[in-house]
Amino acid sequence: MKMYVIVLAMLAPWAAPIRADDPNSGSKFYRLLFVVQEVDGTNVINRREYDTTAATNTPGGCSIRTDSRLSLPINGTHEVTNYSLDVKIDASNLREMSSGLALSIDAVINTLSQELLPIAATDHPPIIRSSSWRSTLIVPLKRPTVIFSSDDLTSKHKMQMVLTATPIL
Repeated sequence: MKMYVIVLAMLAPWAAPIRADDPNSGSKFYRLLFVVQEVDGTNVINRREYDTTAATNTPGGCSIRTDSRLSLPINGTHEVTNYSLDVKIDASNLREMSSGLALSIDAVINTLSQELLPIAATDHPPIIRSSSWRSTLIVPLKRPTVIFSSDDLTSKHKMQMVLTATPIL
């Protein structure tokens, strides 16, 4: 019984969570809100939000992963083709700067084209749009900022990623 108490007492300092307002941690915490949107001119056609918490002065950064599988029949046969629709966002190397938050972002977005829906009514395979971005950048705090933007190759649409970094107090 006494041995368990000693072990727990020894582990307690390492088990305590790091608090955002702890001046001794050396880290500052931020809420990162990523908005992925498909736009046509000024009209938003499709919009998805992904948020996480990240800290400065920590190795590894943070990751967001989401995935959907789509199985479609091949030309009326019993065979199917599987498609992966996914979002992968990695944020690392967060540093507080006087002008905002500096960080590295690596993002891959695979979406299904809206033009050919419903797919079951067509003989065409779906168009999977893939956008991949990587950059080190500085974003102002508390202001939505377009950090990536790419034109769609088959339409007049544009895929954008917007980031809002908000300090956690």
